[in-house]
Amino acid sequence: MLLRALLILLACLPLAAEPLKLRLVTDDWPPYEYADKGKADGYSVARLEAVLRQMEVVLVHPDRAVPWKRLLAMLEAGEADVAVNGGKVDNREAYVHFSAEPFTETRWTAFSRRSDGLRLQKKEDFKGLRAGLVHGWSYSPEIEAFLGSQGKSVVSYDQFSNFRRLLAGQVDYVIEERQVGLHLAAKQGWREQLVTADVMNQPIRFYVMFSRKTVTPEWVARFDAAFRAFRGSAEDRALRKRYGLESLP
Repeated sequence: MLLRALLILLACLPLAAEPLKLRLVTDDWPPYEYADKGKADGYSVARLEAVLRQMEVVLVHPDRAVPWKRLLAMLEAGEADVAVNGGKVDNREAYVHFSAEPFTETRWTAFSRRSDGLRLQKKEDFKGLRAGLVHGWSYSPEIEAFLGSQGKSVVSYDQFSNFRRLLAGQVDYVIEERQVGLHLAAKQGWREQLVTADVMNQPIRFYVMFSRKTVTPEWVARFDAAFRAFRGSAEDRALRKRYGLESLP
């Protein structure tokens, strides 16, 4: 009788709430984000997961990376909830909420062939040269305005194809985030064939993007507060060190 009463009591108690889960979608952009062995990894992914952990939110990892245009389409359709490192472009505001503050701050870098001996030190040095870009990426307004008026560009499917075009002589330089370009060059054994130069010396800022179909503005405000508390913390500094990004701003 006592056991039966206890079972009835337990049945009447409210169940513990399921932890909130956010479905991540990721591009292949190491060392910031990539998929490895069926799980996303990289500094930006680890940083996002650390902030969400403090909010008692579970980050659901994808089993593979997807091209950037597909990533944006998944956020727009509500097939994914969150992505990192999106440029704050006006037409994206229609289907994503951006984090209030940049999640990654860095600079674009021009990679050119060492054998060409190009001296890319100022804007005028890029005139008439063919730039390698990636389809669907948002570059800085200054770079896009320059390329639209005085430069030339060739668009590739992804950054790997972009660098292959460079080494094949199909473009004169590619524009890439410095750490990403160096990581790819080291992995492929291209480092000695390439030289780097700052592109117009302009910082770039990337934000966390949340799908408007699945995430509310109020929840994003909670995330913003949690990120402000986490940024620059001992754990954040340890993550930078783990992924070799101590030189970031």
